[in-house]
Amino acid sequence: MAAPLDLAEGVRGFFQAGSVRPSYVDFGGSDEAPILVALHGHFGCARNFAPLAEAMRPHSWRVLALDQRGHGWSDHPETCGRVDYGRDAEAFILHIAKGRPVVLLGHSLGGVNAYQLAARRADLVKALIIEDVGARIDPLPAFALDCRNAFRRCPKCSRLWNREASAVTATSSTVFMKPKAAGNSGSRLPGSPVP
Repeated sequence: MAAPLDLAEGVRGFFQAGSVRPSYVDFGGSDEAPILVALHGHFGCARNFAPLAEAMRPHSWRVLALDQRGHGWSDHPETCGRVDYGRDAEAFILHIAKGRPVVLLGHSLGGVNAYQLAARRADLVKALIIEDVGARIDPLPAFALDCRNAFRRCPKCSRLWNREASAVTATSSTVFMKPKAAGNSGSRLPGSPVP
C-alpha cells in the first residue's frame, strides 16, 4: 500500500520478500516507461535517488529506489547478508516490473548487490550501472590487515581490542545509523527497533 507524497518525494510503497517487508520509493512515470531500479549504498536510503529521479523525469523514465533491508523504512532483520540483499532486490524487480527487464543502478553496497543479482538473474537486468565500487570484489583486500584472530594468544590485548571496537561501534551507531526524525530516511543497525 503506497502513501501519497509530494511528487518530488515520490510515493512510498512496501512489498513482501520472504519474511521481510522492504520499502521503496516510486518517483513516478508511466507503466510503459523504461524502468530504472536504484540500490543505495551502506548508510543510504531510497530517497538518496530523488535528484536523479527529478533529472530523469523529462526523459520519460520510471525511477524506483529500494530501501535495502536494514535501511530506511524497510524491515531491519537480524540477517543482512549479501544473499539476503540479492533476494530482496530480485523480489522487488519481480514485484514492481512483473519480471520485465530493468536498468539496475547500484551505488557502493548497492553496486555489489546489483553485480551479483545481474550475474544470477540476467533475465531481469537489461543494463547495469555501477557507481563507487570496483569491478572486482575481494572478501578481504590484499592491503588490509586481517586482524580477526590477531589477539587470540594475548587475552589482555583481546580485551583492549574488544573495548575499543565496542566504543567505535557505539559511536558509529549513534552518529551514523540513526534515522533522521523527519521522514525516517536513515539507517538502523540490523534488529534494532523502528522508532
